[in-house]
Amino acid sequence: MRSTLLLVFALLALLAAAPARADSVADEADFRFRRAASLYREGKIEDALGEFLASNRLVRNHNVAFNIARCFEQLKRYNEAYRWYLEILGEKDLPADDRRAVEAALGRLGNALALVRIESTPEGATVYVDRRDLGARGQTPVTLALPRGNVRLLLEADGYRSAQAETTAETGMRSEVHVSLERILGTLTVAGDPEPFELRVDSEEAAPELVSSGALRLTPGLHRLFVSAPGAVPQQLEARLLGDAETRLSFKLLPLPPPSGALVVRANLDGALVRVDGKEAGFTPAVIDKVRVGAHQLEVLAEGREPMTLQVVVEKDERTKVEVKLRYALPRVQAAERQLTRAQDAPASISIISAQEIRGFGYATLAEALRPVRGLFISDDRDYLSLGVRGVSAPGTYNNRVLVLSDGHITNDISLGQGFIGRDFDTDLNDVERIEIVRGPGSVLYGSAAYLAVVNVVHRTPALGVHASGGATFLSESEAGAVASASAGDRWVSLHAGVFRGDGEALFHSPSQPGYAVGLDGESAAHADLRAHFGELSAYASVNDRSKSLPTAPFETVFGLAGTATHDTRYFAELSWLHPFSAGGGLDARASVDGRKHDATLEYAGTIPGAGYAGANGRIAEWSEAEARLRLPTWHGNDAFVGGEIQEVWKVRLTSFTPAGSNAGFGAPAPVEKSEAIYSVYAGDDFKLSPRLSLSAAVRIDDHPDNFGLVANPRLALIAQPYEGGNTKLMYGTAYRAPSFYERFFANGTSEVAGNRCLDPPACTRSSLLNPETVRTGEFEHAHAIGDSVSLLVAGYFSRIENTLRLSGAGGGKFAFGNRTSSLTHAAGFEAEARWQPEPGALISLWYAFAHVQNDPPAAFIVPNVPTHTAALRVMVPVTRDLFSIATELVYGSSRYTIFFTDANNLSHFETPVGEQLIWNLALTGTLGRSGPRFQLLVQDLLDQKPLVPAGLEVPFTPRAVPQAGRTFRATIASAF
Repeated sequence: MRSTLLLVFALLALLAAAPARADSVADEADFRFRRAASLYREGKIEDALGEFLASNRLVRNHNVAFNIARCFEQLKRYNEAYRWYLEILGEKDLPADDRRAVEAALGRLGNALALVRIESTPEGATVYVDRRDLGARGQTPVTLALPRGNVRLLLEADGYRSAQAETTAETGMRSEVHVSLERILGTLTVAGDPEPFELRVDSEEAAPELVSSGALRLTPGLHRLFVSAPGAVPQQLEARLLGDAETRLSFKLLPLPPPSGALVVRANLDGALVRVDGKEAGFTPAVIDKVRVGAHQLEVLAEGREPMTLQVVVEKDERTKVEVKLRYALPRVQAAERQLTRAQDAPASISIISAQEIRGFGYATLAEALRPVRGLFISDDRDYLSLGVRGVSAPGTYNNRVLVLSDGHITNDISLGQGFIGRDFDTDLNDVERIEIVRGPGSVLYGSAAYLAVVNVVHRTPALGVHASGGATFLSESEAGAVASASAGDRWVSLHAGVFRGDGEALFHSPSQPGYAVGLDGESAAHADLRAHFGELSAYASVNDRSKSLPTAPFETVFGLAGTATHDTRYFAELSWLHPFSAGGGLDARASVDGRKHDATLEYAGTIPGAGYAGANGRIAEWSEAEARLRLPTWHGNDAFVGGEIQEVWKVRLTSFTPAGSNAGFGAPAPVEKSEAIYSVYAGDDFKLSPRLSLSAAVRIDDHPDNFGLVANPRLALIAQPYEGGNTKLMYGTAYRAPSFYERFFANGTSEVAGNRCLDPPACTRSSLLNPETVRTGEFEHAHAIGDSVSLLVAGYFSRIENTLRLSGAGGGKFAFGNRTSSLTHAAGFEAEARWQPEPGALISLWYAFAHVQNDPPAAFIVPNVPTHTAALRVMVPVTRDLFSIATELVYGSSRYTIFFTDANNLSHFETPVGEQLIWNLALTGTLGRSGPRFQLLVQDLLDQKPLVPAGLEVPFTPRAVPQAGRTFRATIASAF
């Protein structure tokens, strides 16, 4: 029977092992199995058992295991036999016949063994008997055949503490043992926000383990934690626990987004910036998702367009569609109220020259940019350029009745009051963002010299963020310029520098003297300015140096002789602080130091034929200013401000020298050196009477304690929008111009004596001092907008001018400055302007101005240098957008009378109309490639008019007028990097 079984099992083993014949391990297992079977047949049971065990280790097979169990049974080692039979029975795919054979063997052995059934919680614990080093006996649940007697069982499982149990094994009996193993746990301490919350472990479907901050006991290892709370975004976390250790975990759930919808924003301009509640949300056309339900402030902004602000309501899970029409931006002006204001809301008649116009028309100097502006005109005596406003520009006064600002800083010279608008202001306008022209009296904000108008040049601000740029410019007139800037966040630094050298007119022809001045019209200049902004602080420093040869032979110098020239240096540094209040308004403060140096060399003819003598005069001025201004928050429609200013003139030094033997005589008076202080306070309010009507009122008081004393100047303006697109201004204001140090104290020892007869003001009576010039002006302006691109304007004004300062006979063959009190001067006129800007870079502008200026009584003399009719047509067309454009302008001015002159002995006078002109300029501007150098070709005075323009008494010509330069060409190429 046994041999038969062995042969059956051998055959089955061979069949089972056949598929593995190709494997060397299978070959060895088969060899050992055959040898074991042979040994078994020979009765060598122990040897056969060893071979069966070796075969089983190589290739496990339940048939081999059955033979092992039979060998143990033959050797009467029933415990081992029982265990092997039991192990075979545990196989799931055991054939039915084999199962019956094994069960029969177990039944046969069971009565002769001591059996122990071992179970555990949890199942799968490894079982050791008596000692661990004897090896494991299986995993629970398991039945073991053990020697009779007391038995100690050891159980181990991963993650559980080891456990042991004792039992007694009895032959022929079956005992049972159940052992519970203690779980090894770690502590997870949880702190969460918000509370209450639900924390689930390892599954989102599990029951919550915690609902508030606390501790959990969990098995060691990695756990997934699912946290949720009402109104918060669920979160999944991970925590790795160690046995018998504490792990801390904290979390903060984000609140659930509120119910939301979407905004669909379209505009008449693609690429406009969209902001929702002050935060950038995209560019038009824009679809903005997840906007919370409710009311929101929507802003749409684009360069060159007025920002649009409106309230929108978003519904849950709906799309709210918004159509926006962006109008062209209304110009902003800083100079009218010392803060950025819409030009239509400013209490003055405003014009603004944009950077596009500066580049498109090729303006290189401030005078070139101002010439075609409504109601303005330019005079050039070949030394300095002067600006006339609404028919008023006294020859020889060097622009001392117009205030010129650079980013709000007054650039007029304190010694003469002179405003600079040529190369003495800057070598070029490459760094200029816009030029603001504020007509009418401006003393209410700026004090003296803001008499006829205020011109503010606003420079470009570097882009925010981390940014750097630079560029260079070269002109055909030997001009070069450079610009550099850098910025980071709200901090930036900008450096602008340039140099200029031009030969001017090669041959200058005198209107009344024979011959030519050859090569005596040259000019050179250098300029640098540094601007910086750090949070609420700003700094600005500038220096300009300019030399000009004079071909006109002024001040009795020799016509055609080289050497008569002027040299000017103007510099300043300013530190300003602007602190806005959270509720609106703010506090502004600034402090500055300024200086100006002027030298003139004069080549006189000698009384001895052929002899020449060099004379000179000069001015040095140094002063400082400090100002504080409080802007109150808007209160019941009131935007009020108050401020104060101190100007400390440290030194003004006037010198003059006329050499002995010259045709002008000898004069070398002692230098005059003066200092004084000026104190000012002002206040104003812009009051919104209704949505379409506002009232602007302000007053300023200036105290000149070392001069003429107190002077007060008010301003009043009523501004209305009578209908959509209409804007009406009614304005009244006064201004003054204080006598300059030059007018008060200069004397050359020959022909001119000091206007201020008393050189020690504390010992003088007020009647001995020069009085300030004053002007009172009433204005009307109405603007009408047609759509976004067309604007029409009409304006009228009337001015009363008193105490005009002029050079007149002082007796004894001398001249001196004095106030003309015998008559008033009245100025009246009207202006009309039409402007069409169909797109950025395109412009058609046409204006006409009529000015009537006369003395009262008119029999005194005709007011000089007044063009009754002025007009300009300007056209700029972008031929290829961003690559090429053409611009042209026609500027007309009617004739003007030359200066009335009475010599020291009142012997003669003359008044001659001169200077009717039609100036035609043409500019071509473009870029070489999309990002290449920028070029410009400019022809000025295409018709080669060379008109005569009235000049001051220093000019020797008859009539006292200077011919202007004729046709000129200029080529520019600029590169930026």
